[in-house]
Amino acid sequence: MKKYFRQFFWHNALVILIYTIFSGLMIAQPWIMMKGFERLLEKDIHGFLIYMLAQIAVAFVILLMNYSRNVELAKVTTKMETAIREDISKKLEKCSYSRFNKETTGSFISWLDNDVGVIKASGFSAIYDVLDWGILALFSLISLFVIHWQIGLASVALGLVVIFVPRLFQKKMTDAVVQFSLQKQVFVSKLKDVLGGFDVFFSFNLRSLITGEVKKASEELAEKDVYQVRKIMLPALILAFLAMISGLIILLYTGILVSRGLVGISVMIAIRSYTGQFFPHLANILSRSMNIKTVYPILEKFEQIETIEENENAVLPKFNKGIEISNLNFAYNSEKPILKSVNMKFESGKKYGIIGESGCGKTTLFKLLVGMLENYDGKIEYDGVELSNLNKTDIRENIAYIDQSVYIFNDSIKKNICLSQNYTQEQIDKAIDSSALRSMIENLDQGIDSIASESGKNFSGGQRQRIAIARALIHGRKILLIDEGTSSLDKENSLEIEKQLIENPELTVIMVSHHFAPEIKAKLDGVYEL
Repeated sequence: MKKYFRQFFWHNALVILIYTIFSGLMIAQPWIMMKGFERLLEKDIHGFLIYMLAQIAVAFVILLMNYSRNVELAKVTTKMETAIREDISKKLEKCSYSRFNKETTGSFISWLDNDVGVIKASGFSAIYDVLDWGILALFSLISLFVIHWQIGLASVALGLVVIFVPRLFQKKMTDAVVQFSLQKQVFVSKLKDVLGGFDVFFSFNLRSLITGEVKKASEELAEKDVYQVRKIMLPALILAFLAMISGLIILLYTGILVSRGLVGISVMIAIRSYTGQFFPHLANILSRSMNIKTVYPILEKFEQIETIEENENAVLPKFNKGIEISNLNFAYNSEKPILKSVNMKFESGKKYGIIGESGCGKTTLFKLLVGMLENYDGKIEYDGVELSNLNKTDIRENIAYIDQSVYIFNDSIKKNICLSQNYTQEQIDKAIDSSALRSMIENLDQGIDSIASESGKNFSGGQRQRIAIARALIHGRKILLIDEGTSSLDKENSLEIEKQLIENPELTVIMVSHHFAPEIKAKLDGVYEL
C-alpha cells in the first residue's frame, strides 16, 4: 500500500494536515471547558463567558474541518482505489492466454470490485482511521502528562496492557478475511454462471433453479462472512472492555489525587474527556491495525499474477512467403492428444480450407497459429522462422482470428467494429460492405451507433458474425483465420462474404468448416483435412 500513498503523496499530505488540525481542535475543547469551569468556580462570570464563546468558535471550526477531511479523504482514497484497478488491469493485459483462462471472469470481477473494495475499507480508510485516532490519542496523552505526570505515567502503563492483546488474534483474523475473499470470488463466478445460463433454464422451464443456485451460493458466502465477523469482533470487544476499565482506573486515580490536593477538582472534566479519547482510540488503533494486516494477502495475490514479456531478441515476423506447419503435435493433457503429426503449408495471398469433425483440433490449430496456446511439439514457421522465435504481438498485428463464438461488447456497433480505434468513414463503409452488414445497419433506428446488449443478444448469430468479420477487415490484418465464421449466416450471405474474402488478392485466408459449398471449395487453393 505504500506505493499508492507515495503515488499521491501531496494529496495525502494535505489530508494528514487537515487531520492534525482537526485532532488538535478536538483536544483543545476539553481544555477550554476545564479553564471555563475554573473561572466559574472563582465566580468570574466574564471569564467563563469568554471561554464558552471560544468553545463555540472551536466547535464551528471543527465542523468545517470535519467536512473538509471527509471530502478530501474520499477524493484521495478513490484515486488510490482506481490506481490499484489500473495496476491489476495492466497485469491482466500482459497475461498469457492460458494463464488468463485458468481463472473465471467472475474471479477477476471479484478482484476488481470486492477485493479492491476491501483494500479501500480495511486498508486505505483504516490507515487514516489509525492516523486520526493516533493523533487524538497522542495529544490526549500529552494533555494527561500536563495535568499531572503520575496520571500520564499510569495511562502509559495501562496502554501497554491494551497493546499486548491483538497479537493473540492476528493470525486467525487474517485467515478469516482471506477465506471470505476467496468465497466472494466463488460467489461472483457462480452468479455470473447462473445468470448467464438464463436462456438455458428458460428453454427447459427450469427457471426455478436460479433461485436455488443463488441461495446456495449466498448461504456459503454468508457462512464465511459470519466466521470473519466472529474473528474480528472478539478482539475488538476485548479491547473495548480493557479501554473502558483503563479509563475508569485513571478517573479513580485522579479522584485520589484531587482528595490529596495534588490537582484541582476542575481537572476531572478534562480527565474524563482525555481518557475517553486515549484508551478507546488506542483500542481502535489496535483493532484497525489488525484489519490493515489482513489486506496484505489480497495485495500479494495481485502481485502473483503471472505476466509475459516479449523477448527482446524476438524476430519481427514477415508475411511474404507464408506459413508452414511440420509434424505438429499438441495436447491439453498428456493422456489425450488433440493434434498429431499435422503438416500443412499456406502460401501468402492464397485461400485455404480446413475440414474435420468436431473435436479434431481445428480451433486449437488456429489458437496455436496466433500464439494463444504454446508448448507444442513440431514446427510452426512464418517465412521460415519458428513461431517461438517471433514477436507474438506483431504476429497478432497481422493476423485476425475470427472465433465461431463471437464476443460483442455492450456498446455501439461502430465501437464493436473499430474497437475504439480511429478510422475514416470510407474505411468503415468498406468494412461494412465487405461483411454484408449494410442492410442490417440501415434497418436500425440508430444505425451504426445502435447499442448492442450484453454479449450482443439483441442481434442474431449471423449478425454477430458479420460484425466480427467487419472488425477483422477494418483492422487491416493480412491473414484471416476464420473458425466457422459464417456458420450462422444464411446461405446467400455466407456465399457473398466468403466470395469477397476469397477474391481479395491482398488477403491470406484460412477457413475452418465441417464442409464447404461446392462453389467456394472450387475457388480454394487447397483444402486440408484434420
